[in-house]
Amino acid sequence: MLAVTTFPPNAWNVYAKTCLLRMAKYWRGSTRAYFEGHAPPAIEGVEFRPLDMPERQQFLDRTIEKKPGFLWDAKRFCHKVFAQLDAAKDGEPFWWTDADVAIYLKVPREILKQTELVTFLGRDTYTETGLVGFNPQHPEWDDFADKYLSM
Repeated sequence: MLAVTTFPPNAWNVYAKTCLLRMAKYWRGSTRAYFEGHAPPAIEGVEFRPLDMPERQQFLDRTIEKKPGFLWDAKRFCHKVFAQLDAAKDGEPFWWTDADVAIYLKVPREILKQTELVTFLGRDTYTETGLVGFNPQHPEWDDFADKYLSM
């Protein structure tokens, strides 16, 4: 099962390197990290891809009304969406994990099985998007992906 993440250039030494080293050691499957700017140093077991999709740049170039609070900062959070949709092109279920997540033990395979369209950790306030399972094989995937991209 693929694990996917992304991080800004200034996060490599702060948390991203630790996250990816731990994912390479403990994740039961492959790991892919999307990066901005220069490629980070290679880590065995991690595939690095540039976050250079034309759709992402078009989104970043748009004028978006600023609203108060980080929850409305669409440009700040768009990078993960474009990485997720790119990973979905593989056609296999995968898990998104924020690059500030540190795994300390092998993740049990039965937890990683992804049959639902989307799996996430619920909250009483807003959705936790630091760990999300996606299933591009789900019959409703195309409709979901179109709506996800259009937000």
